Formats: sequence, structure tokens, C-alpha cells
Amino acid sequence: MMQTIDWKDSSAVVKIEDAIQKGAVVAGDSDTVAGLLAAPTQQGKDALDRIKKRSAMPYLLLVKDIEHAQQYTDVFNDVKIAALAKAFWPGPLTLIVPARNDVPEYMKSQKDGIAMRIPDHAGLQVLLAQCGALFSTSANLSGQPVPETVSAIDPAIAQNVALVIGDTEKKEVVPSTILDCTTDTITIVRQGAVARKELQKYVD
Repeated sequence: MMQTIDWKDSSAVVKIEDAIQKGAVVAGDSDTVAGLLAAPTQQGKDALDRIKKRSAMPYLLLVKDIEHAQQYTDVFNDVKIAALAKAFWPGPLTLIVPARNDVPEYMKSQKDGIAMRIPDHAGLQVLLAQCGALFSTSANLSGQPVPETVSAIDPAIAQNVALVIGDTEKKEVVPSTILDCTTDTITIVRQGAVARKELQKYVD
């Protein structure tokens, strides 16, 4: 039976980590939209694919800090991108960056990119301090509307996760802004919580 807990529950992180280590997927509120979390492994990707009913695309990687992000990409050696990350992380900005050669194929796009973000959410930060990194994706079936909070998650999703973690005081949420940093020109892929005017000195 699916278990629902609050991020403020003192046992929440332990329960989430335990579920993820066992190969399960959990659903939770975040600093953006409601999302699914899984281990950043082939097993974790396969589990998300089954729930989302998709397989062609890789998943966002949530990381605890830039130091951990550097395990997956060398792009932060670039002064401009390092400044961009420093300015907006933790926060609702997703960066698609070139993956290192040793990053597994299941984590990368067909163009060898990897999407990364450091969330500005107390519960997720504590969880990532334990796990280091997690796959994340919006908590909806592929092609269906994205739920803002876990209370709006489709039952077809909810019945396939081990835990649902909610925020008692859920704020208004907007999806993250996505930037493509895989070429010399940084471009906006999706306009979201970080406004274009805030990115003017970084985006060409």
C-alpha cells in the first residue's frame, strides 16, 4: 500500500532513501512541480520509464552541490557557466551540459548531454546530502498535464510509487527554466521560474 508522509516528518528522508535503495520510485513536492525520484541507475531509469510510459529520453539529475555535479561534467571549468550555476543554484534552473565520457549511456541524451539541477528545497537538500544524486522527472504520464503538487498526481502514477511526500505549506510553483549549455551559445530551451531578464548576461 502506498504511504503518504510530509517532508517535515523526522523520518521522511530515511524512508525515502530506503525505498530508493530498494529500487522503488517515490513522488514528492519540490521547489518546482511535483516530481518522481529514483536512483540514478539503469534500474532507476527503467522504473521511471515504466511509470511514465516512455523510454527515449534521459532524466534530470538532481545533485547536492556543484562539486558533486563535476562528477558528471567538466563544463564548470568554463567561467561563464560556473558563474551561471553560482548565481542560480540552488534554484529552479536546469542546465543541460556535456556529459563526461565516463558517464553511463542511460544518463545521457543522444547528443551526450545531461540535464542537472541543485534544488532549493530543504527536504530534497537533506536527501541529496545522503544520496549525492537522484533522477527526477515531473510526476505525470508522458504527454499528460504536469501536476503542481502531489495532491494533483494522476492515480495511475500514484499507485506505482512506494511513497508520496508532500509539503504542508506548499507555495505557488512554476517549472524550472531550462538552458542548453552544450554549445558555445547558451540558449533557453524552456522559459520557467527564472525569468529571461535575469539570464540576459549569460544567454546569447
